[in-house]
Amino acid sequence: MKHENQPINDALKKALETTLRTAAEFKGEDTVEYLTGVTTAAISLLRAVDDGRLVYGYLRSALASLGQESTVNANPHGGDLGVSVHMGASMANPEMLHSVEELRRELHSANEQLIERDIKLADSKHALQPIIAAVGQIAGAHLRKDAPKVNKLLNEFCKKYVRLAGQRSDAIH
Repeated sequence: MKHENQPINDALKKALETTLRTAAEFKGEDTVEYLTGVTTAAISLLRAVDDGRLVYGYLRSALASLGQESTVNANPHGGDLGVSVHMGASMANPEMLHSVEELRRELHSANEQLIERDIKLADSKHALQPIIAAVGQIAGAHLRKDAPKVNKLLNEFCKKYVRLAGQRSDAIH
């Protein structure tokens, strides 16, 4: 099992370096097409490792990480796309645990991650409750065909919850 203080292995280092260097050679949509191809090939190859269990766990972890905050660093080789860096949940590979001590350490880590996730979920629910209530009021007024009330409620909603990021009208937060 890899831990933070252990160096990444040579194969992983080579894969990351090759992908970053090659992606920097492309521009725009070609970069996305290249990365899509690399991802498709990698997933296809990984499916053969253990009937897809490894890739399934990897993809679940990757999807979960999309909800995490991240920073984007420049690709050290240049190019259009930066490298998104985030701290996601770590997943233990049960096949790599060989002692009770390792199992306890991973169980403790999993428990901490679950507690942190529960706190984030509770915070999200708390933040979303008034938004959901406001949308419910807007929908109710719309269904009653009360256009002045819909307009009033939408104006209040926008004042309270909608922020424009920059000058683009599609950059609403």
